[in-house]
Amino acid sequence: MPLPASIPDRGTSLTRVSRCGGNVMELDALDAADTGSDLDCTDAGCLFGGPLPIVNPLAPVLSTCVVNRVAGPAHGFARCDTGDASLDLPLGSDIYLTGDARERRGAGGSNPGARA
Repeated sequence: MPLPASIPDRGTSLTRVSRCGGNVMELDALDAADTGSDLDCTDAGCLFGGPLPIVNPLAPVLSTCVVNRVAGPAHGFARCDTGDASLDLPLGSDIYLTGDARERRGAGGSNPGARA
């Protein structure tokens, strides 16, 4: 797989303030029950962003799709006075070997769908 593969910045992750003292907030995970969706929670098993197609231009049949999932609950801190924040969010990835159907799209003739 040619590297680097870019990952789009489209994810949204929500946390809750679990404790607040002075200028520091402690942040903890939200789960699917809290958000009503598994797309934006920060607890184990929730999805992290959408599926990422990674096309291999050298061998399209080896193209993949990556689905990132939260592997454990989020935890971190944020400072009210400076705006600094730190969040630990362990991720795991499911990688699917999908191939790239685009190279066969639109090919016609006596064998529609085949490589041109």
